[in-house]
Amino acid sequence: MRILISLLVLGLFTSCANVDKALVKVGEATGRKDMVMAGADLSPKQEYYLGRSMAAQVLHTSPAVKNDSIQDYLNKVGQYLVLHSTRPELFKGYHFLVVNDQKPSALSTPGGFIFISKAMFSSLESEDELAAVLAHEIAHIELKHAEDIIKKQKKTALVTDFLAKEGKKQMGDKKVPDEVYSWGSRSISSVINAQFEQAQEVKADRRALMTLKKAGYLPKALYDVLSRMKGETSFLSRHPSSESRVSRIKLILPKLKVRNTTNYRQVRFSKMKESL
Repeated sequence: MRILISLLVLGLFTSCANVDKALVKVGEATGRKDMVMAGADLSPKQEYYLGRSMAAQVLHTSPAVKNDSIQDYLNKVGQYLVLHSTRPELFKGYHFLVVNDQKPSALSTPGGFIFISKAMFSSLESEDELAAVLAHEIAHIELKHAEDIIKKQKKTALVTDFLAKEGKKQMGDKKVPDEVYSWGSRSISSVINAQFEQAQEVKADRRALMTLKKAGYLPKALYDVLSRMKGETSFLSRHPSSESRVSRIKLILPKLKVRNTTNYRQVRFSKMKESL
């Protein structure tokens, strides 16, 4: 059992593949089916219902903007981008919504729910910038980033519970302080999730740039949005820092030349922005 525990802890601090292998081996040895199944992927249907539940929480605090023209416009831009993504089909498709929030923010959930705040929309200067924000959130869904975070949190909880129980067995009647397990859980979670989020944002930025290019939007729009909003922590609170993301994007842009056709789009964008 000590060898199994060592294997499990070692897996946590190396790669995702090692975590899955360690969980399977420990689960098989101890009869814990939940540990064996912890790394299983969600089905498209499970993604949808998970995302819908998360979307309901968003709408509870930030209700949808009551403006049919804005919502229709947002969905047309979003659905057009989806057609140029690498994952254009989901269980019940993609859903885009402008919500009442005075902080500039945008987020996505599993299953294709994408939200942009009224404040964020108002801060944008072109349809290309709107497309850039949406393309970034679409990329998170394409790459299943939310699902990966959820699975990592589930694994952390399973491992923490397992180590706590095994620790008490090893120590016999001697009580193991609860704060020890609390600290262990926080440590494991911070190490795994912090590293994952850095890679997550970089990959989402790169995927968004490719989607923008394929759709005929200016990839530079993502650079412009991030550069202008460096101080907006509600939008740029993820890792890596906005400076790092902007620098990485700047290096890629020369390889993504697109003919500038923003003039005809600017008229309809300005009209929608004014109506908001």
